[in-house]
Amino acid sequence: MFVDKSQVDINRPGVYVVNTLEGLFVKNIEVYNDKILLKSLNKEYETVIIHIDNVNIMGKVCGMLIKI
Repeated sequence: MFVDKSQVDINRPGVYVVNTLEGLFVKNIEVYNDKILLKSLNKEYETVIIHIDNVNIMGKVCGMLIKI
């Protein structure tokens, strides 16, 4: 996974690496008032809702390296 650490503006759609009190997540992000919704691409995982003050955006995922 390639992460651009300079891209921390979560108002732009995308998948981000997020550090929280609950751990490190790689999720789609939606901002809703003072909360951040961490949504998984895998529908088997539930959305995680965290107060914006308890989130540190590490960067935006900009690519993946896949073994063939």
